[in-house]
Amino acid sequence: MPSLSSTIPVCIPARWAARRFPGKLLSPWGGKTVLEAVIATAQESAIGPVIVLAADNRIQDALAKTDVQVERVAGDFLNGSE
Repeated sequence: MPSLSSTIPVCIPARWAARRFPGKLLSPWGGKTVLEAVIATAQESAIGPVIVLAADNRIQDALAKTDVQVERVAGDFLNGSE
C-alpha cells in the first residue's frame, strides 16, 4: 500500500495573465523555464503526482510533449491562489 504522502497530488496553478509579468512561467530561468523548474522541484519532493492546472493554451502547449499531467481550467482568476 502506498504511503499517504505518495498519493497527495501536487497541483501547480499556471496562468499566463499575470499583471506584473505576463508569461513569466514560460520565461527562461537557469537553463529551464520557470514552470519547468517548479515542476522539477515538485517531482523531486515525491509527495505525489504533479498536475499543472493550465489556464491558458500556451501553458498547455508548452507541456504537450512532456509526461506532466495537465488539466485545463477556465475562469477569471485574479491570481494563482484562486
